[in-house]
Amino acid sequence: MPTMTLSSCPLHEDHVIDSVRLDDSHRFRLSELGLRPGQHVRVIQRCAFGGRVLARGSERIALDSATARTIIVRGAARI
Repeated sequence: MPTMTLSSCPLHEDHVIDSVRLDDSHRFRLSELGLRPGQHVRVIQRCAFGGRVLARGSERIALDSATARTIIVRGAARI
């Protein structure tokens, strides 16, 4: 499946995080929030200046545009 960043993926579709292109400390912080490779996420809102709001289960996580551009995702396989 093709990959894309969170900033370019469509709304309301399930995606799986492939990688996070950040330094160790920022990658660790995202991991604490549950945003790590293998996790399923859904972009539910595009915010002003390119930010994104993600749904991960029942949680909602807001990301700025720079961070959204560093998270590489692929479409989740439909079962």
